[in-house]
Amino acid sequence: MAIVRSIGADRVIDYTVDDFARNGVKHDVILDVIGNRSLTDFRRALTPKGRFVFVGGGGVDRSQGHVLGPLVRMARGLVMSRFVSQELLPFLAKITKADLVVLSDFVEAGWVLWRGTVALFR
Repeated sequence: MAIVRSIGADRVIDYTVDDFARNGVKHDVILDVIGNRSLTDFRRALTPKGRFVFVGGGGVDRSQGHVLGPLVRMARGLVMSRFVSQELLPFLAKITKADLVVLSDFVEAGWVLWRGTVALFR
């Protein structure tokens, strides 16, 4: 949380303590990189003209028939955006071989440390 504050975030929410979707605070922009909450939860926390950007959308959940994983969430967000005042935008990156080489170099140099599913940057 300190790192996010240090790069200029106005507010950082500790999801283990505060339920952002039910605390009544409205945000202009929300960036979700985990994908473990519903689009409705995020819409509830946005201002009427707010923007929600999501990276991914959770993993594959075959128990609920979601074998396409994050693609289902992205499609829902794009469709829903057409009918609401808020923007629900998936963020997709085009990863190239050159990008992976640079990332590999960073890992080998000790600049990126993997802890489970989290990358820590020095």
